[in-house]
Amino acid sequence: MKVFVSSTVFDLIDVRAEVADLLRFCDIAPVLSDDKLSDFAIKPDNNSIETCLVNVDACDEMIVILDKRYGPRLGAYGYEDVSATHLEYHRFLQTKRQIHFFVRDRLEGDFGIWKKRSEERRVG
Repeated sequence: MKVFVSSTVFDLIDVRAEVADLLRFCDIAPVLSDDKLSDFAIKPDNNSIETCLVNVDACDEMIVILDKRYGPRLGAYGYEDVSATHLEYHRFLQTKRQIHFFVRDRLEGDFGIWKKRSEERRVG
């Protein structure tokens, strides 16, 4: 089984490495663009986004890791005006295969505060 790991990269390099190690421990092939040991296939005739989407298509499941960064929007490059992670998620969602989410505690806590303040503004 191959699992694509989708997230922003540089800010989550520690979590991505831990997830890759855990998948390998479970005899699952991780697919990450930043891991030379993974099954990430480089397509020299494709741009980096198309290369990621080809890898998304080749996987059985996906793990999406969410934290505070969304990543740059891709609208100026001819794609949906969403981040690369969001685009990968949309692509995988079309396949109706299993998607798992990992949300960092800090993000969930910040979202809870934002939601509470939004509700207070509507009421008050």
